[in-house]
Amino acid sequence: MLDQDRLWVDSAAVVRPLAGLDDVHLVNIATMLRREALRLVVEHEAITDPAGTSRARFMEALGTARAVVPLWQAAVDWLQHTMFWAGLQAELGRRGLTGPTVFARIDQENGVWAVRTRDRVQVLDLNQHRTIRLPVPEAARSRNRAQWARLDGLGPVQVGRSMRMAVLNRSGTATNRTLGPVTGIRQLPTGLSDDDLLEHAHHSWPAETSVWDLTEYRTEAFVAAAAVVCDYWAGLTLILTEAGVSQPILLAPYRLRLPSADPGAVELCLTGRLPDDVLTLQMRVDELVGFHLPVAHASVYDPGDLATHAIPFAPSP
Repeated sequence: MLDQDRLWVDSAAVVRPLAGLDDVHLVNIATMLRREALRLVVEHEAITDPAGTSRARFMEALGTARAVVPLWQAAVDWLQHTMFWAGLQAELGRRGLTGPTVFARIDQENGVWAVRTRDRVQVLDLNQHRTIRLPVPEAARSRNRAQWARLDGLGPVQVGRSMRMAVLNRSGTATNRTLGPVTGIRQLPTGLSDDDLLEHAHHSWPAETSVWDLTEYRTEAFVAAAAVVCDYWAGLTLILTEAGVSQPILLAPYRLRLPSADPGAVELCLTGRLPDDVLTLQMRVDELVGFHLPVAHASVYDPGDLATHAIPFAPSP
């Protein structure tokens, strides 16, 4: 698929022309490809180059660039040189759209952003100084128009931190609100209608029913933050495999080791032997995900605590 620039194969194995897909579907494809870039590199090269020569060259290039180029970014660079990516970007450009990207923080004063916290997705339209919470309440939907609030002020927005903002009410006075902790930030395309924008933001993080029972430490915030870490499953697995980590991996609440930690803080818990160079492994993990994700060994926890509160890192087979 990546070696041509006109067709997309969807999850039902149906071949569809790019020109025939709607705006939201196109942008979601760009989002998914960027997120899965590392897995695509490995799988594509395994198919097109069974001897592994091309993949070996890619891994060698990563080794020389690792100090300055994040592993994930190197894979994205590879992706952006494929024929399919060029065709996708051409179609997005023809419609005046740009694909969304994932950020660890918002350090710009403009743009449209979807910010996920433990209980909501908050859309921040910094271009028009407005904000809205998703899902839109039924009361607002019944008026056939989403009710945006005027954004009067915004504090730092960063994964792992609470988000503070001020909104103007109908009387013109500002109300301060605190949300968080933030578990994900995505930039949304501009040029969409309000309905299409909210539809795209809504599908940025599809609602999923958690299969995990909540506990004192496995809180809703922890489960939400763990889902963000699982988004990096392919990249983290590659990093850990290269470091010689092959045993089962768990996501553990950081509060198991540090009671004062945020209820949503997550640790990457290794159950096998730690690699010799843990510092380099930690740096590569942080580099990939864009925020500090502590790497710890299972021996620092009580086995009963792990059994009760941690969750598996790898997706179900």
